[in-house]
Amino acid sequence: MVESRDATRTAEVLAALTPDSRRWRLLLSGGAAVASVVLFYYTVLLISSRWTGTLPNLLVGVGTVLTLLSAAAVPTVLFAPRHSATGSRGSTAEDDPVTVLKRRYAEGEITEEEFEHRLERLVSAPGEIDAEESSGDRETLGDEPTTHDRSFDVTR
Repeated sequence: MVESRDATRTAEVLAALTPDSRRWRLLLSGGAAVASVVLFYYTVLLISSRWTGTLPNLLVGVGTVLTLLSAAAVPTVLFAPRHSATGSRGSTAEDDPVTVLKRRYAEGEITEEEFEHRLERLVSAPGEIDAEESSGDRETLGDEPTTHDRSFDVTR
């Protein structure tokens, strides 16, 4: 279970750091690919030169690490999960509860009565919702509770 939490956390971090646009993902991964080839060329050039000492050795080490990191960035950027796929709550239209409710109604997950009831609850003021629940308004109307009425999770 700990591993799946770590994997979920890693996916969320990658989704937050990479753009959702396909164009920007291709630009970033293309830039990283070009950078890795250039860094590899200059690292090999530095190794084959006659320049010796501590600084060239340090530059070879840094060049090698940067080459590997930029090469690893290509598939990471291309295949990182999108923001909406990780379940992170951003301010997108897909996360809007009314949109989710409409989608669930269109897919037939909830009935028309449930849709109307939940839509009324979403657009009403928070104080009115609490007053409705505490007064037992549902029983006075004669509505039968369904499996969907037990929780108000529209995101499912």
